[in-house]
Amino acid sequence: MKSFAIKEKWFQPKDSFEWEAFLNNIGETRLSRSQERAIELCGNIIEIISALFNVPSRELRSPHRSSQSITQVRQIAMYVAHVVMRLSMKEVGIGFDRDRTTVLYACQQVEDLRDDLEFDQMVARAERVTAAAFYSKVEG
Repeated sequence: MKSFAIKEKWFQPKDSFEWEAFLNNIGETRLSRSQERAIELCGNIIEIISALFNVPSRELRSPHRSSQSITQVRQIAMYVAHVVMRLSMKEVGIGFDRDRTTVLYACQQVEDLRDDLEFDQMVARAERVTAAAFYSKVEG
């Protein structure tokens, strides 16, 4: 085989190529169907919750730290995804581009704040609206 140079480094092509290993590595980078479903559902929930709370969806999707009010709305969205859509903490984490422990913390925060009647009513409204939007997916 003929050698070739890239930026003055010489490379010799391999005589054999391990297709099986190559294809396995590609498969590892693909998302599973459950991960794709979680990303789609969480994306839709983000849109619903952002409209309900009048918060830009890009703020809820932001990987950076946010103000306390934005963080609280994101926590409600995560809680709703977990409770209404019955997604695991890991799936919600994938959908929100967060760690599952962050989702766990968000759900605990929302549960703790539900003792406040006004907050509980807000979360209940978010649950009802989300459940209505996904009626066929929640019931089926």
